[in-house]
Amino acid sequence: MYMISVPTYILLRINPVWVFKTMGPLLYGAMILALFRFLQSGLGWGDRLSLGGAVLTSLYFVTLRVGWDMYRLMLGLTFILLTLTLLNSREGRAKQALVSALIILAVASDQLTGVVVLFLVGARVLTGLVKGSRLEVVELVKTGTPGVVLFFAIVYAGLIAPGIGLVQEQAALPTLDSIGTSVGFLGYAYLALSPLILLGFRK
Repeated sequence: MYMISVPTYILLRINPVWVFKTMGPLLYGAMILALFRFLQSGLGWGDRLSLGGAVLTSLYFVTLRVGWDMYRLMLGLTFILLTLTLLNSREGRAKQALVSALIILAVASDQLTGVVVLFLVGARVLTGLVKGSRLEVVELVKTGTPGVVLFFAIVYAGLIAPGIGLVQEQAALPTLDSIGTSVGFLGYAYLALSPLILLGFRK
């Protein structure tokens, strides 16, 4: 995030508040465009269906809340969606290098998106092992290793600088209040999408 905002400020010499006010809509648009490309190329949906999915996502209140001030998360999600789009067609060294760079950028953007992208790549590795696709597993490991190294470097940096790392001290057991709040929020977030979820299950 700072690799974008700081050079922009140095070059343009405008108020930093305006830098971030401008970056918000730009990052949101980039994330929705990356989603459109993922639906189109990654999932193989048609143009109309991909556009409908992207428009629905851009207008949904949960996504709008993320776009309000969670810039690092938006940036990381953009890199994740681009990674998933290219993951199915990564033939050639150039595409492998691009996927590896996108994984590194997703990890560097935000700790949550770092966990998500490495989990998704790890799931692909496990699927390849189950299927016996040795070549695919080797390629995925080579592609994901730089991101894993960066992730553990960030975790290590957080461990030696208390209070800022990924590993935080948590309660031994969640309380009923915290469970109720989490379940309630999930219901609140997905209630409006439940008709589409049911329609998806039917199809």
